[in-house]
Formats: sequence, C-alpha cells, structure tokens
Amino acid sequence: MCIPMEPVNLKALDRAGLAAFLAVMLVAGTLLIPRAMRMIVGLRRPETTAVAAIGIAFGGAFLWQVSPEANLLTAFAFGILGTLGFAVWGRDLPLAADARRIP
Repeated sequence: MCIPMEPVNLKALDRAGLAAFLAVMLVAGTLLIPRAMRMIVGLRRPETTAVAAIGIAFGGAFLWQVSPEANLLTAFAFGILGTLGFAVWGRDLPLAADARRIP
C-alpha cells in the first residue's frame, strides 16, 4: 500500500531545521555513504554494487519527494562547498595527451 506524501512546507521549516537537515546530509554524504559503498565494493560482486548504488539513488529520490526545496538548497550548498574546496585544496590532473608527450 502506497501512502501519498505531501511535500514539507519550507516556510514552516526554520533556519535551525534547515541547518540540522544540512548537517545530517553532510554526515551521511561524507561518512556513511562512502564507507558503505567501500564495504559493498569490497565484496567484489558487481551485482551487489549496482543494486546498492541504485538503492542510494532511489533514497535520494525519496528525499526529493519529502521536500524538493530542501533538496535544492542542499544541492546548491554542497555544490558551492565542493567548488570552494577544489579552489582551495584541489589541483588539476594532467591530461592524457600531455602525459604521453615526448620531450
């Protein structure tokens, strides 16, 4: 039985609630999901890895159904954080053509 879900009203969600949501997404995105995927990839079974990746994607789709506005703000915030992190600590990788060039 499918229970229809109403999107969360973002106006009712105060700044503390949004900050808590961002904190949970940060912990899940940087600690839980990568560790779980490393553990699943360590099983060396491609089918299990594919099913887990699809499950994570559907989990993101479920979060979208709960609150599209919060997901848009979260994606924007993490996009900005990723860009700033690359600008500060990142570096470009050499291109394959440059790596094969003979001096």
